[in-house]
Amino acid sequence: MRQLAAIEVLALTKSLEGEMHALSMAKTSLINMKDEDLKSVTQVGIKATEIRIARLQEFIAENNMVPNIQQNTVQ
Repeated sequence: MRQLAAIEVLALTKSLEGEMHALSMAKTSLINMKDEDLKSVTQVGIKATEIRIARLQEFIAENNMVPNIQQNTVQ
């Protein structure tokens, strides 16, 4: 893979930060929700956000964007 430009690394970093913040807010909001339909939709959103975060983290690890980070491997 080609070397990412500084602006691309910054965009990736901010995307990851935004997803993590959104996840935190959704989980916090879920605690106080009374409506079961709203809870269900929020839980689906939480799962989707967790998947996006995992994919961003995989991309970062696979492309060695952070030094001294090792991928989790099954032994």
